[in-house]
Amino acid sequence: MAGIGFELKKLFREQGLLGGMKAYGYSSLTSIGPMALCVAMILALQQLLAEGGAPYAERELFLATVAYCFIFSVLITGGLSMVLTRFVADAMFAKKYELLLPSFYGSAAVCLPLCAWSAWLFLRGVPAGFGYKAAAFLLFAELIVIWLQTVFLSALKDYKRIARHFLYGTAIAVGGSWLVLRFTSYESATVALAMMDAGFLAMLLLSARHIGQMFPRARAFCTFAF
Repeated sequence: MAGIGFELKKLFREQGLLGGMKAYGYSSLTSIGPMALCVAMILALQQLLAEGGAPYAERELFLATVAYCFIFSVLITGGLSMVLTRFVADAMFAKKYELLLPSFYGSAAVCLPLCAWSAWLFLRGVPAGFGYKAAAFLLFAELIVIWLQTVFLSALKDYKRIARHFLYGTAIAVGGSWLVLRFTSYESATVALAMMDAGFLAMLLLSARHIGQMFPRARAFCTFAF
């Protein structure tokens, strides 16, 4: 992404073995770190479901739902993310920072209707209750917004703060699932999915606050400037 690419070019220009190791380690952390936390979250929730006595079919439904949410959210946002990455790089080079925040809103306005339509097509055939389907739809929508946010967050280069956002979300999802599964009798898969929603919602809101603090608001309508 734009900001990561600019920063890595500086690191790779450093001479010596230490400079190269620093650059490769940095690139791995920024690209794999948040996703590794998401994988750890899913594995932890799977383990909690197994320990809570959730049936095998219920655990497989949860895993399939999460996998489809990740896959199709990336498919929906992937092409637009490439366009946004180029746009963000050009806008920052031209110092037109006021175009960035509206463009984030515009990209979300493009992707979320596609999210609603594709989720309806998929979820209408899923043999689950309304609560489970609502939690699955919310997860799908949150992931779409988060993938769009990462394009703009990468330009800010505050990677420690970004990683903290994902860490907080993971803690909320896993901790909340453990508490509800341990002390209530709610349906296991629905609880795990709802707590995952809560974790990703925390990531989304913290990231939105970060973006809003750093990028100025545009005075004119330029939501679809990208």
